[in-house]
Amino acid sequence: MAQQPIIGFVGLSHLGIISATATAHQGYQVIGYDTNQVLIEQLQQSRPMIEEPQLADYMQAHEDKLIFTGDITQLQHCDIIYFSQDIATNQANKSNLKPLLALIENAIQHIDSSKPLVILSQVPPGFTRKLRCQHQLFYQVETLTIGAALASALKPNRLIIGSLAPEQPLPAHLQTYLTSFMCPILRMSFESAELCKIAISCFHVSQQATTNTLAEICETVNADWYEIIPALQLDKRIGPVAELKPSLGVSGGQLERDLTTVTELGQRLQTNTSVVSSWLQHSEYCKYWVIHRLQIHVLPYVENPRIAILGLAFKPNTHSIKNSPALTVIERLANYQLNLHDPIVNLQPPQHATVFHSITNAVRNTDIVIIMTAWDEYKKLDLTALCELMRGKTIVDPFRVLVKKAKEQIAINYFTLGKPIIKQAEYHYFANTE
Repeated sequence: MAQQPIIGFVGLSHLGIISATATAHQGYQVIGYDTNQVLIEQLQQSRPMIEEPQLADYMQAHEDKLIFTGDITQLQHCDIIYFSQDIATNQANKSNLKPLLALIENAIQHIDSSKPLVILSQVPPGFTRKLRCQHQLFYQVETLTIGAALASALKPNRLIIGSLAPEQPLPAHLQTYLTSFMCPILRMSFESAELCKIAISCFHVSQQATTNTLAEICETVNADWYEIIPALQLDKRIGPVAELKPSLGVSGGQLERDLTTVTELGQRLQTNTSVVSSWLQHSEYCKYWVIHRLQIHVLPYVENPRIAILGLAFKPNTHSIKNSPALTVIERLANYQLNLHDPIVNLQPPQHATVFHSITNAVRNTDIVIIMTAWDEYKKLDLTALCELMRGKTIVDPFRVLVKKAKEQIAINYFTLGKPIIKQAEYHYFANTE
């Protein structure tokens, strides 16, 4: 019986840690390398430094198969080497590929040319083909969902592999490794695979943009978007897993990076990417939904309000605040006193804000409570008790964390995405039409 290949991961950011852990769970010996010695020491203690459900538990369960090291020569023992460094983006959502290139250039000096190399990092079309080395090169599309990344890595619904000659068989070790995940393996060229990653992001965002556009209309024409969702899910052209829940635009950096890459390609290649530019503009607009509702319906009627913001992460089960709508709200409410709370995010607050470690203390004597992240802790809140702690009775809840409980509370002002914001009796949109 052939010995199982040893899998290496170079770059232990979110992508590398998740991928290494999922690989160990498949029964493979894993060697993870990074230049950050503090990170290595924490990973050696099964302390991942990132927030993902069950990640630490899985690392502890498979610690005998997970070797984390700052010694690059250990990669010589690997049969396949993945480059798994997440690509950082700047404020304009443009990628910085220099750290990845430095990792690759350094690592290939210590890896036998017979070992296949796989780029797992998020790179633009053309990146992999331009690399210069003697190794067999491949590009694998990463499709992890932040906040549920480990589940995505453990049970992928397909594996997408780009190569120089997709019609030729994969190296035996790589074929063995990929096949063990028991899902379809899609072969294509480097550029097709690199663009495939971006295409997936674009389709996600296009659904979000359509949903958010129509959900906002619902709020002003006395329709309820959540009554419409089931009809769309039963349409075969849309389906039950379409992204039909309204949001505050795209956040986190990954989707924004892919959209920015498309617009840059369009400018360079003189193709029309205006629809993608409009998605980016609309996403930015959606981040101000909370501010718009407050400015129109609340702030003119409350003198010197104290405001609590619950949730700073851009989504549950992550500590990331990259492009988080909560930061936009905090910035735009600079003239008000804010109480901030998040279960795991450690934010250095601006002068007009105070961080509280207790939800109770964060909402006490406030006039407005805004729930910006759908954490489980907030879903468990007793709305009656919450209202008793508050001085005012306005709750802004974009993600419907308390929507069922709010229906039972008559004496609160409750705002959520996709629901009417004025009463039926006050609605006169069609009053002057013939």
